[in-house]
Amino acid sequence: KLQASVSNPGLFAVLLPEADAAEQKLGRELDAARQRLGVLKELEKNMDGYQNSVKTVMRAASARRLRGIIGPVSSILSVEPGREVAIETALGGALQNIVTENEAAAKAGIIKDGGDVVSGRATFLPLDTVQPGFFRGSLSGSARLASSLVKADPRYANIVSNLLGRIVVVDDINEASRVARELGYHNKVVTLDGQVINAGGSFTGGRVQR
Repeated sequence: KLQASVSNPGLFAVLLPEADAAEQKLGRELDAARQRLGVLKELEKNMDGYQNSVKTVMRAASARRLRGIIGPVSSILSVEPGREVAIETALGGALQNIVTENEAAAKAGIIKDGGDVVSGRATFLPLDTVQPGFFRGSLSGSARLASSLVKADPRYANIVSNLLGRIVVVDDINEASRVARELGYHNKVVTLDGQVINAGGSFTGGRVQR
C-alpha cells in the first residue's frame, strides 16, 4: 500500500483515516486493559473473595506475627490459558488452602499469636507433611490430568499432585461421561466449562460465575 501511495498520493486520503481509527481503537483497548489490571491488583491486595480466616492468617504473616506462611494455593499456581475455569472447579475450596513451610507453621497458624484461635476455619498444607497423589489408570481422547495444566515451583510438586494429580480434565460433558465410565467412576472428571462428574458417579453442573 505504501509503494502504491507514492505513485498515487490520493491513497493517503484513504489510508490515513484508517490508520488513525486503528490507533484510536488500540488506545481505547489499552486503557480498558490498564483499568482491568488495576482492579484485579486491588482485589488481590485486599484478598477479596477469600474467607476471613485466610485473610486473618495472611495479615498476621504480613505483619510478621506468623512465620513460615507461604500463601493460598491460588498464589502458587499459574494455569494454561483457557483452562482456568476447569482448574478453579477442580480445586474448589482448596484454592484457599494455605501453604506453609512446615508443620510447625501450620500449627502456629491454627493457634495464632499464642492462643487466639483463628476466626473461622482454615486448611493448611505443610510442605513437609503433604503427600503426593497418584493416578491409577489410562487416559484417552482429550483427557489430561489437572496437575499437568498448571505450573508451579518444583518445591510445590507434592501440593500440586495432592490436589490435582487424580483429577481429570476433558473438553466437554460427553467426553467426561466416557472418561468417567472408563475410569470406573473412581476419579473426579471436570470439563473446560466447569461441569463435573464426581468420583462415585454423581454429576454437578450449571453456569459457572466468573
